[in-house]
Amino acid sequence: EVARHIVPRLSKIGPCSVTVDCEPPEAAAAACFTVRATARSGTGGGETTMLRASCAVEFRESAEGALLPYLEVSLLGLDPALAYRLCVEVRRPGAAAEAGAEAVGDAPACSPEVTLPQRAVPVRWSASEALQWCASLRIPELSQKAKEYSIDG
Repeated sequence: EVARHIVPRLSKIGPCSVTVDCEPPEAAAAACFTVRATARSGTGGGETTMLRASCAVEFRESAEGALLPYLEVSLLGLDPALAYRLCVEVRRPGAAAEAGAEAVGDAPACSPEVTLPQRAVPVRWSASEALQWCASLRIPELSQKAKEYSIDG
């Protein structure tokens, strides 16, 4: 239930790394869930590479002074020639957290996936992939213009 409300965002997209951030529901912070970011390459039919990084829920102060949960993690060692599907995994308190240690029915819940395009040849990006990169820079005007003019790689 908690994972469905997490919306991962990509920032700091580099050739071999990406930073994933999100604002987890307060239930995730309050219940001390185990949270990991996962990157999977491949389309499911061929060989798949998987990378995981553990995340800690931290708190940031809002403009109104309230403390809001925040999550940020960097995934390193990505192959620039591959596209990846990224998600945030949430595991209930007390569940096994190591890969391969899951009991049947104890699999982590996953947020909706976000696709990280290949970074080796940006000229091959589609308009939506270029827009995603622009959005990761957090410059609203750039994203608006990229969308308006259908800028591609």
